[in-house]
Amino acid sequence: YRRGQKLRDIIAEYEQKHSEFTLSYFDGEDQELTPKLRDFVLHQSLFGGNRFGVLRSPECAVGDVTEMAQSLLNVKGTTLAILSDVKLGAPWEFLKEATIQKFPALSSEQFRAFLAREAVRRGIRLDAAVARSLVELYRDDTWGAMQELEKYALGGASSGPEDR
Repeated sequence: YRRGQKLRDIIAEYEQKHSEFTLSYFDGEDQELTPKLRDFVLHQSLFGGNRFGVLRSPECAVGDVTEMAQSLLNVKGTTLAILSDVKLGAPWEFLKEATIQKFPALSSEQFRAFLAREAVRRGIRLDAAVARSLVELYRDDTWGAMQELEKYALGGASSGPEDR
């Protein structure tokens, strides 16, 4: 959840700086990734302006995907965000030149603070007992915890231990 939220923030900031841009998504598990990414690398639209690509699960990619991604490092007007659930090793060492942001698991205290901020954003008052329960139930699963907050914000009951 936090990584997705950060990606949305990055794209929104990019959009503020570059009103005309093309947004493309790529998935390392897609069998057609290589030609799609090749098109992104080689073909810039006359009217497209800047380009922003998002590559998910690069560790699953086959073919010359790493070379294509690396070729974008110094291309003006093109940005490629790479999202992975695992630490990337060979052949992705070139990413050491790029900006990397990690999303480590939150401590219980950090998770409670995160839940409190998200509850405020949704305009709900989160009871301390409910917050403790969410921290215990979801531990490292911020996405699941956010789904429970959404239910709560929509007037539904948050599921407790007896519901799981």
